Amino acid sequence: MPDLPTILLRPEDAGRELYRARPTPGPLAWLVLAGATVTGGLAGWFAAGGGPVTAVTGATGIALLLGSLYLVGSLDCHRVCENALVLGLTPWPGGQPYVIPWTTVDPSTLTVRRPLTRPGASPGQPGERGIRAALYSRCGVSIGGLHADLAHPRRRVTVPAARDLLDRHLEDPTRHGLPATLWTMGVRDPGPLVEAIVAALAAAGLADPALAGRVLAHPVAGGKDAPGKEPPK
Repeated sequence: MPDLPTILLRPEDAGRELYRARPTPGPLAWLVLAGATVTGGLAGWFAAGGGPVTAVTGATGIALLLGSLYLVGSLDCHRVCENALVLGLTPWPGGQPYVIPWTTVDPSTLTVRRPLTRPGASPGQPGERGIRAALYSRCGVSIGGLHADLAHPRRRVTVPAARDLLDRHLEDPTRHGLPATLWTMGVRDPGPLVEAIVAALAAAGLADPALAGRVLAHPVAGGKDAPGKEPPK
């Protein structure tokens, strides 16, 4: 079992950044945005009493709505560091990222999910925080690691249930494994992210460097019931 100092890390404890990725929109996402904008404009033009003004209003409204969702999604950042995987929105005033130490990660859960839906949790459930993917993300990389309530420096202090999770594990590690979340990161190209994660795990003596090739060669469907080993409870 990892020691507490190696489990409850802060962003500054993650060490040197080795690689970073963002779930940026691809050509299909931009095509959807353009198509929706044109459709909104046409709907405004041909609506009862419509004309140029309503057409522009409809197109602008659709563009602003989808554009804002795209912007928020692209601010999410996946950072592979020497000691941990750091996930979260950047920049974000007062925000703190999730810090998942490599010592809490189960390498056997590393998976490429394509197409990506919403794996790992039902909407509104705590595990939903483990999904770091944008609205338009069609591919993702999943890995099981420290529970979201414990990986977040603020939540582990302010949320009583977070400390309860850890206390139960410390009292009886045999019955209560280290609390875990299935983290899923939206990316356009999973290769560099998978290779960076495996390289960091291998440097820590936690994985075989050949794991990256095996994972990339066998992507799975991205749904909640996709095959593949889930992180330990």
